[in-house]
Amino acid sequence: MRRFFSQALPSILFSCFVLWGCPQGDGGEPEPIEALDASATCSDDASGVTWSFSFRVDGPAAEGGTKVYVDGEDGESSTGFVMPVIGEDGQGRLEFSTTVAGTIEGEAPGLDAVPYSCDDQSEVQIRFCATHSSTLDEPCWACGADDGSSPPGGAVDWVGC
Repeated sequence: MRRFFSQALPSILFSCFVLWGCPQGDGGEPEPIEALDASATCSDDASGVTWSFSFRVDGPAAEGGTKVYVDGEDGESSTGFVMPVIGEDGQGRLEFSTTVAGTIEGEAPGLDAVPYSCDDQSEVQIRFCATHSSTLDEPCWACGADDGSSPPGGAVDWVGC
């Protein structure tokens, strides 16, 4: 009897993980991630240029899998900046935030800096992407108002910033 349980236990645990381990929405599909709101600001003072980003989602977003991308008008995309979790409310909504050095107008960007100055803020497109904790899909939302047009950069939708 002990041998049966020791051989069967891994299969039973794996089955339980498959059945109950992934957050499920209606119809057995994985629960989607919903972007609630976001913000992107840039400040330029005596200490330099600083970009600040925050992003709030509802759903199973993976900690450490959320990034913000700052894309230029020419379509050039940044490599993305990781946004750590800074809080969770009682309803499971996660808030991510990060602060990244920017680039002073006319200077070359630093290695881990946003390659744009505050003067470029109206000319860049910002995307927030969250990795789903069970499917590893990475939906992105473009920062801006939903004006009926398709969001740029492969984003699935707009998020108010």
